[in-house]
Amino acid sequence: MNLTKEQLATIKAFIIKKGINYLDVQMEILDHVASAVEEKMTANNSLSFEEALKQTHASFGIFGFGGVEDAIVNGMSKKYNRIFWNYFLSFFGFKYILLVFLSAFLIYEAQVLVEDYFQFLAYFLFIVIVAVAAGFVFVLKHNSYRKLLVYKRTGSYLSFFGSGFIVYNYLIGNLRYFELINTQQIHILSSIMLLVFLIYIITAFKMAFLGIKESKLIMQKYQLLEN
Repeated sequence: MNLTKEQLATIKAFIIKKGINYLDVQMEILDHVASAVEEKMTANNSLSFEEALKQTHASFGIFGFGGVEDAIVNGMSKKYNRIFWNYFLSFFGFKYILLVFLSAFLIYEAQVLVEDYFQFLAYFLFIVIVAVAAGFVFVLKHNSYRKLLVYKRTGSYLSFFGSGFIVYNYLIGNLRYFELINTQQIHILSSIMLLVFLIYIITAFKMAFLGIKESKLIMQKYQLLEN
């Protein structure tokens, strides 16, 4: 048997009452619960909807929907981490390898040209600030998706720009005082680190764009469910 819109709305309200806040997680749990309730009511015609819902919730165990939510969150994290690393490593494949080497060479030459470490660091810091500002504007622009776990998870990669700068500054700044490492070697290492950081920025934005695309699809499905 098929559940009515009123019954689906009741299940949704029940899920929200149990502390499931993200819309996409609610929808996924709703699919599982609705299917289970339908099966129970089909198997037993005398079973009321309320009792079928109660039995279905009990079947989720002592953690209730929380266990399912954790499984969804963990599964989503694994999924998007895998996609992130596929995007990131793709820059070192045949398609982009020449561009990567050229970029590393240009970064190296820029350091040689500037010479002063602190001046070069200021330029790098400016790039980081611009990237962070762009990420912040991007998040605000699509703030309507903040109730989706997909949006939050794919946008989380944008939050590590500052960490990349701190690591770079700490390593390169301290290496300058080691006599065993000459300036040319420091420039080479710095170029590699900057290149990796720039690739990370590009990859993080690709993940954010992917999150926006998937969030739109989820919201369209959610609106159809509401109508």
